[in-house]
Amino acid sequence: MRVLQTDVTRDSKFWRTAALALVGILGSIILSGPVSYGYTPQPTQELTGEVVNENNVPIAGVDCVLQGGVLPSQGISVTTGSNGDFSVRGLLPGTYVVTCTALGYEPFVKTGLEINSGQAATVHAVMPTQKKLIQKVEVRAEGGTVAEQASTTPATLGSEELTTLPIAEQKFKAFLPLVPGVIRSPNGKINIKGTVENQGMLLVDGAQAVDPTTGSFDIDLSIDAIQSLNVYKAPFDAQYGGFSGGLTTIETKAPSYRWGWDLNDFFPGFRGRSGQLVGINDWEPRLSFTGPILKDRLNFSESFIYDILKIPVRGLAWPNNETKKEGYNSLTTLQYVFSPRHLVSFNLHLFPRKQEFANINSLIDHPASANLSERGYSVQGNDSFQFESGAILNGLFKYTRFDANSHGQGPETMLVTPNGYGGNYFNEWARKSNQEEGTLNYRLPGWTKLGKHRTEIGGDFIYRSYTGTSLSRTVLVTRQDGTVAQRLDFLGTGGAPSTESPSLFSTSNAEGAAYVGDHWMLNKRAALDFGFRYYGQAVGNPYSFAPRMGMVFTPDENGRTIIRAGVGIFKSRIPLLEADYSSNPAKVVTLFDTTGNIMGAPVTYTSRCATRIRTGLSLLPDCSDLDATPYNLTWNAEVDRQLTSRVAFRASYLRSSTYKDFVVNPVQTFPTAGMMLLSNRGAARYHEFEAMVSYRDARGNQLNASYVRSRTIGDLNSMSHIYVPFEDPIIRPDVYASLDADVPDRMIAWGIFHLPREVVFAPVIDLHTGFPWSKVDEFQNYFGEPNSNRFPAFFSFDFKIWKVFPLPHWLPWGGGFKLRWGIGVRNLTDARDPRDVYNNITSPNFGHFVGFQHRVIEVDVDTGE
Repeated sequence: MRVLQTDVTRDSKFWRTAALALVGILGSIILSGPVSYGYTPQPTQELTGEVVNENNVPIAGVDCVLQGGVLPSQGISVTTGSNGDFSVRGLLPGTYVVTCTALGYEPFVKTGLEINSGQAATVHAVMPTQKKLIQKVEVRAEGGTVAEQASTTPATLGSEELTTLPIAEQKFKAFLPLVPGVIRSPNGKINIKGTVENQGMLLVDGAQAVDPTTGSFDIDLSIDAIQSLNVYKAPFDAQYGGFSGGLTTIETKAPSYRWGWDLNDFFPGFRGRSGQLVGINDWEPRLSFTGPILKDRLNFSESFIYDILKIPVRGLAWPNNETKKEGYNSLTTLQYVFSPRHLVSFNLHLFPRKQEFANINSLIDHPASANLSERGYSVQGNDSFQFESGAILNGLFKYTRFDANSHGQGPETMLVTPNGYGGNYFNEWARKSNQEEGTLNYRLPGWTKLGKHRTEIGGDFIYRSYTGTSLSRTVLVTRQDGTVAQRLDFLGTGGAPSTESPSLFSTSNAEGAAYVGDHWMLNKRAALDFGFRYYGQAVGNPYSFAPRMGMVFTPDENGRTIIRAGVGIFKSRIPLLEADYSSNPAKVVTLFDTTGNIMGAPVTYTSRCATRIRTGLSLLPDCSDLDATPYNLTWNAEVDRQLTSRVAFRASYLRSSTYKDFVVNPVQTFPTAGMMLLSNRGAARYHEFEAMVSYRDARGNQLNASYVRSRTIGDLNSMSHIYVPFEDPIIRPDVYASLDADVPDRMIAWGIFHLPREVVFAPVIDLHTGFPWSKVDEFQNYFGEPNSNRFPAFFSFDFKIWKVFPLPHWLPWGGGFKLRWGIGVRNLTDARDPRDVYNNITSPNFGHFVGFQHRVIEVDVDTGE
């Protein structure tokens, strides 16, 4: 590799200042909005509906989409319950369209649905058994003709799935692996289409909800606040940007004009040992309530969860074998009605959380682990205004404060041995970050030119900043006989030991984007999507463009077969950790032979940044302007086919390539000097074939089973792999190989079955190839090809059974309320799925798998309307 020293500099202060000013102006516009005066206050309304067949029998599990008013262009998706009912709240008076679809039934479309102030809004949908079949493959269905559907559809989980399926933690991240192509790696990170979450994006009500410094999905949300959870592997809509991986969006529930409440999971989970109770294992009570504050004007909702979890790690001795998590999450929402065409909402989100012994496993016990504490809040305002022409202007402004810190259990020297970690974890850090975001979106009235068009234009401005500190203590790499093979020391500011002079971080980044997108309906059977997005940022490339195109088509009149395809470029934002990478402590590496003598002179590695040029890598004066933006090229094609009135099938292929990704590589330039070089030479490749079968009947019973064949390869030394959430003490040379989340074969199946006597059975089965792992030698360097070995195949069968009991009417608070009991079992077969492996070739335990998972039984109790 050739490294050139250059004096390239760029003054990015102008871009940062301009973007921050634009965000401030945009926030003022959104908060003021186009107000209408001189009208009679009209409250938001709730639409309730019932879906039945031709014999007036309720149909459960029907997907209904409500569109119109100031709702998002894709509408709001809901699923009917066991009695065939559904509801959508927080609606302004106006005209709407309701479309309901289900396997084996004629679709129901209600146009011109008037929702008026002071009048109950109801829909009675009759869906006869059909001969003409419709498309329904995933949890969510698209309404209307095929041409009205998008060229890419998300996998969507609704309220029923989030509150019924047997998932260990009641957090939205825990549900994401139910989606084909989404993997949760052994370190807990979510990977969508082979890309780690830090390179993806999470949007909550249209605004970013990730750690401003690292990009991690660390800002959680109570599942009771979620209307729908959507996962896009290839979102070709031009409004989405700032990521090179997958996209996850969450739409929260709007406040209601009627008072109501729910209390869920208030029964703690106890743990036992040797046949006796030894305390609480987990407790995640969730409380939500909603109602009016000012009649016809202001509605309110609150979703709150407190959680305490003690997660055992098999392979360590009790009671020092638990990761302890504690925190709460609160989302408070206010919705104000300015006029029948103008709706404004504000929310305050609080999300403190702490974890003790966060990174323990069978090879890392309590003393060698790290604690993690996160705390923060966000304030968000959304404004929607509908013009008389039918055009809609949507805007939002959001401020996020996110602080975090991590430290070990003490000041002792850390030991990296062939059998795991010893001593105390070596690194501690603290970060304070802020993010301001503003977005405007203008949806034009529908227009006609060689077909029908739905066109949107918009833009967004984001300013992120963070300050922090980091210090590292000595690390000793030892051999099996206890002798030292390698010593790592760290130098902070001014060359002093890091413990005496911690490294200081301070950086910021300004980003701006503008886009235009059009959905062109050529006829009832075909449509094209075109999009073009400009994206620039001060730390990365100030000028970059991302074109996208997609199509949807049905070859037959009855719509039994639907073909989708698309291709697009996605530009990624640069995490702030990379923007001030050069402030990391210098690392001094000293090697020793088996007799304790030094092998050569110590080598000092300083943190530097470089950008890729035609002749090699060009060093940058600092990392405040990396002069490059990672990007991703994705294309996919899929075919949906309805086989019978209850069974549908999907086959799809997706290919994704990421370029100019930033990776860290140790480079020795002189006998006693080197660099920990951050550069944009990284790349990754991913491809998958997916086959999926979906079953659904009139009672709402559903079963979704999928098989994914995939391959994930790329550079191993990404920033998120080495530094997030905890820094790896050993940074090996970067290698292009199978990534940690590479799972060539995976089958995931889950279902919800409504049995007699209001009993619900919800199973989840997961079977996949084992994760890859690497062999290392006595110096902790790779031995052989990295990630060329694999854990045994993983298998898990989880289920939960629910039973509903109506509360007696004679209770003061019992009328109309129900009590729901659930008992669940995780790992029913007690499959021996190992979590860890002794990977050092000098260890007497080399190749042995440890940390086998056990069967877990849990009880849940919910109550509410």
